[in-house]
Amino acid sequence: MSAQAPAGADPNLKVNLTNRGGGLGRVVVAVNGVEVHGDARGEGLDANARSASLKVDLTSPQLVPGQDNTIEVKVYNKDGSISSRGVVVHWTPAGRAAPEKPHLFAVVMGVSKYDNPQLNLNFSAKDARDMAGALQLGGQRLLGADHTHVTLLSSSPQEWPAPAGVAYLSPTRAHLEQVFDDIGKTAHHEDILLVYCAGHGLTVGGVEGQYC
Repeated sequence: MSAQAPAGADPNLKVNLTNRGGGLGRVVVAVNGVEVHGDARGEGLDANARSASLKVDLTSPQLVPGQDNTIEVKVYNKDGSISSRGVVVHWTPAGRAAPEKPHLFAVVMGVSKYDNPQLNLNFSAKDARDMAGALQLGGQRLLGADHTHVTLLSSSPQEWPAPAGVAYLSPTRAHLEQVFDDIGKTAHHEDILLVYCAGHGLTVGGVEGQYC
């Protein structure tokens, strides 16, 4: 297998495949470490052909204009049991580099235990823990660890501890106000704020009151 980086404004990566006896399987293309094509062969390619040439459109949110981008290509045999070592090429597309990636601020709260035991829930704290972990992993992959800030406020830290990299606070009003105050002092208009709450709501003011 060989790969040729795009030239000029043409976003197509050229890939040449040679069948070494195992057939031509999936062609996986990643841009800057993120898979953008799970199978770039397209329709109609004969997996038993002796060779094939592909053009792969690299247009993707992962592509950074005006900067060096790393493109990695791997090809599998026909039954998917073996992959090549991979070929890496570099491409700097035209255009200006985008500004710094935004920061993700996620506030995730789950309350399973209440002063009234009859209100206790089974999975609110677990759901919040799982959501915090998913946001941490997804944020790190898309934005980087230094741009991902997840805080978990959970009533069951022993049973459902905070995932790695996620800050933990007990779910009190004071802590919630503290978290939002800290974000307000740090975040900019291009950043992302996500708030997730799992637990009971409360009606304030009787039947005609406000549900919070």
